[in-house]
Amino acid sequence: MARKKANYKYLSFLYSRVSDFLSNEDIAQEDLPDAIVSFCIVVEKVLKVKLHKRNPVLIFETSSVKDDDALSAVALKKEKNIETVKIENIIKRFGIVFRRIFTPDELQALRDIYEVRNCFVHGYKADDEIIFDEENVVKKMGTIWEKISKIAVSLFGRENVKDGKPKKKYTQEELEKVLEEEVRKMITPPRDRFGFGALLTTQPGVSWFEHPYMAGDKCPRCGSPSFSLGDTGNSLTGSPYGTITKLGFLTDSSLYKCKKCNLELTEKQYEIAKRISQ
Repeated sequence: MARKKANYKYLSFLYSRVSDFLSNEDIAQEDLPDAIVSFCIVVEKVLKVKLHKRNPVLIFETSSVKDDDALSAVALKKEKNIETVKIENIIKRFGIVFRRIFTPDELQALRDIYEVRNCFVHGYKADDEIIFDEENVVKKMGTIWEKISKIAVSLFGRENVKDGKPKKKYTQEELEKVLEEEVRKMITPPRDRFGFGALLTTQPGVSWFEHPYMAGDKCPRCGSPSFSLGDTGNSLTGSPYGTITKLGFLTDSSLYKCKKCNLELTEKQYEIAKRISQ
């Protein structure tokens, strides 16, 4: 008996909408929020389908599975009882499993687009109060879109996918410069009310060069030793600050955070910040 072909009509509709938007030289400002949201829906779906085909466990939040064998839980048709992971972890897992498809800069650009999307979908501000570089976001979308198109064609067939050729996109060199400039702005200390750079210090009498637990692991903006991955301490050393470590790719992905100045950076942004400060 022939297997029934999967139906992705809504995904195809959104795909065509985004493809038409990115291939148009004249970007209508009122169309941009809808294009960003549609772009993110398409990307998340495409990445999940490809990960699921590689291994179903890759798209699920397995930490909530009580069964000792997460794969068995999925194989036994319990998917409806297992939450799929958030987009940040989907991006992280995709980058590890299919490491040759996207560059680290492109994955960071994808995270940036989702941040803007969240402002429209989950935020409270009016559209005209959401501040972001419109041309920058469109170019980041275009940079990602050609590769998303190739993945979509491989998954759904060329007859069901219009191969997108965006007119506005970044080259790898341009994207790298844009990401670096964005990180420079993020790690620049805030100005005080007198117009001087804010004086941000670590614990009294303790230089971050001398700190016994966090030597070298300092906040790129304020220099505090309270910069760590997530919000957990280091149980091995007893440090209240935690240390910067790479978590297993099936665990929740976190931001690097500073408890002093509240700076938040992704792993890629932290890598850029360290390079800038050298």
